Amino acid sequence: PLGGAVAAALIPSLLIGLGFAGVWVTMAVVVAITGTLFTAVAPTFSSGTAPQRLFAPFRDLRGVWIPWLFGFLMAAGQSSTVGFVIVDLHGVHGWPIATASAGLALALLGGGVGRTIAGWLSDHLGGRRPLVLAGIGLLGAGSALLMGWLPQWAPAPLLVAVLFALGFGTLGWNSVTLTWAGERVQAGIAGQAMSGTASCISLGIMLDAPAFGRLVDVTHRYSMAWTAVGLVLTAAALIALRQSKLSALRGMREGTGPQTIPE
Repeated sequence: PLGGAVAAALIPSLLIGLGFAGVWVTMAVVVAITGTLFTAVAPTFSSGTAPQRLFAPFRDLRGVWIPWLFGFLMAAGQSSTVGFVIVDLHGVHGWPIATASAGLALALLGGGVGRTIAGWLSDHLGGRRPLVLAGIGLLGAGSALLMGWLPQWAPAPLLVAVLFALGFGTLGWNSVTLTWAGERVQAGIAGQAMSGTASCISLGIMLDAPAFGRLVDVTHRYSMAWTAVGLVLTAAALIALRQSKLSALRGMREGTGPQTIPE
């Protein structure tokens, strides 16, 4: 999200000077350079447990369907924030494109802060990641509703606060969800569990973007689309909250604290 914030802040100015083609070429060069540097310096880690077979059977991955579902639902907020904040701020609130891009940058900054805080908090709560994710989901739902229903004349400071909270709630859940999925299976198949979660998130993003746009086209209002996002995120938060309660109950019965790996 922090890299996205920098891009959102810079691309409008680059567009004026370079045009669309120049911006795409610039982004391609940046990705090529940074990707090459990353692969050159990134250390190699091993879980220490080799998988027994190339692909784990589904029964070994049954513990991750809840993170998969959670990520699929939460992707609605991520897709909507990244894809539609600029056009909402410009079309509804009358912000110039450059200013609206700065608004998206602020939301992405909130997402970066949110991921850091979510990771820190879930560690300090003894690995109770579903509880933290439930809180983030509710924040995203509330912020989406505010984004949709604030009047056109809403003061800029209020919109700034909503944008930061929106980014926190709709982008801050991603990394902890991947960690949660990896912890719910044996170490040797954690990669498959986490990559499956990422695939579910991508599927949710793919489906949400046209659905959000379709709602706007049909209703001619962004408020209906943001309301739908809020409802989806509320459902995701309730799923995570229920899982947190179940884990806590198992931990109380067994005297071991919250459980991350299913029986």
